[in-house]
Amino acid sequence: MEQRPTSITSRVLVLCEGRDEVGLLDAMAAHVGVDVQCLDCGGSRQFGSRIKAVVRMPGFSSVVSLAVVRDAERSIPSGITGTRRPFRPAGAGARTSRSGDRLPRRPVR
Repeated sequence: MEQRPTSITSRVLVLCEGRDEVGLLDAMAAHVGVDVQCLDCGGSRQFGSRIKAVVRMPGFSSVVSLAVVRDAERSIPSGITGTRRPFRPAGAGARTSRSGDRLPRRPVR
């Protein structure tokens, strides 16, 4: 049985919708030598409650970069809304980008 992490250990956090995404992103980060912690937040039905749990984990206050990797299910707007909603009570902001939008790049340290 897979054990879930009990704390945040990196300043860069990626919340993923599934183990496959975690495996891929972990391998890519290791290949390029970037310190990133990827967490499996389950499928679309568990995603919101798991994000709420992650926000309460020890070490979350040290996170400087957070990304969410998931699909939009039925529509892009509902996918964005469903991803942002769990962060609001914790006071964490969420920036989004659709394909083609340019966001300022910030270096990973």
